[in-house]
Amino acid sequence: MVKKSDRNKQMKFTANRWVRFLSIASEVDKEAKELNRKTREVCYRRHIGDGFFVSVTDGFSCIGIRKYFMPYGLSAPGLERPTKAGISLNLDEWRDMILIAIPAIAQIFRALACAQACYEAPSHQTATGKVACSAAIRSSSPTIGASFVSTRQTM
Repeated sequence: MVKKSDRNKQMKFTANRWVRFLSIASEVDKEAKELNRKTREVCYRRHIGDGFFVSVTDGFSCIGIRKYFMPYGLSAPGLERPTKAGISLNLDEWRDMILIAIPAIAQIFRALACAQACYEAPSHQTATGKVACSAAIRSSSPTIGASFVSTRQTM
């Protein structure tokens, strides 16, 4: 669990989750800039696998990367609820993530450059393969990634 006062925020990504995250990072950045400008309503949320979503929403000046769950008795998309598993990055931390952390991770973890999202794999081209996808349910794949260390001091 990450407390507001923690300087080292951590989030573990599987290779599949990382690829999905990178595929939407520019959209997330666009929404974060809109959130900062306050020129229009912002309500953005995308699934990146394993029950994790990235969200940018009015009323919260942060980008959330958090695991969600479906409450008992509900099953419609959009009714998922956030858990404590995940992180929230304020707008300055998000900027650092885009400009510093992502390029650094790409240099350190070269294997991630060749990773592909599970939905691009041949196994996903059949209905059986899509249903059997561990990322859509629970992933047992090892995590590859790094922690994001905030360079900002907290008060």
